[in-house]
Amino acid sequence: MATDRVALLTRLALLAGALSSAPAVSVPVSAQTLPGQGRSLKRHAPLPIPPEGPLPAADPSAIARRWGVEIASMRLASTGYMLEFRYKILDANKAQPIFKRGLRPILSDEASGFQSTVPNPPTTGALRSTNDAKAGRTYFTFFANPGRYVKVGNTVTVTIGEFSVTGIPVTEDSAPLTAEEKR
Repeated sequence: MATDRVALLTRLALLAGALSSAPAVSVPVSAQTLPGQGRSLKRHAPLPIPPEGPLPAADPSAIARRWGVEIASMRLASTGYMLEFRYKILDANKAQPIFKRGLRPILSDEASGFQSTVPNPPTTGALRSTNDAKAGRTYFTFFANPGRYVKVGNTVTVTIGEFSVTGIPVTEDSAPLTAEEKR
């Protein structure tokens, strides 16, 4: 019984060695078909990844492809002294770099050139989400607007590390939240 096992293992080792030293035969993807069905296994061309650099808010599909994020809103809050940036996570893996604690989010008003950061009060900490991204959830970041430089109708750019979206319209804080934003 033991000699049968040794003989079997020896044959398997020889077969594995012979197969591993044999030249590999490559079949082009275009020539592969499903057996008996004549259908090709050739895949559709992958969607192109948007180029590096800032993405326009007017192109939500490019933002979703590169960062896995959907911009929900940019609203005035606290009677105009704060700005609330809301975004929904579509792909947690792509969006994870936005949540790095060491990154300092920056908001730039495109009309006035005013730049703002996230307030970091000692009692509450930074007014932004830094937990792990979870698909389907809506997250927020608050930006300071001390002189009320940013007004309704202005467009802003939000930059968090390499994540940068331009042309985000600012709306009123009185606008009702959508059902998705209430979650």
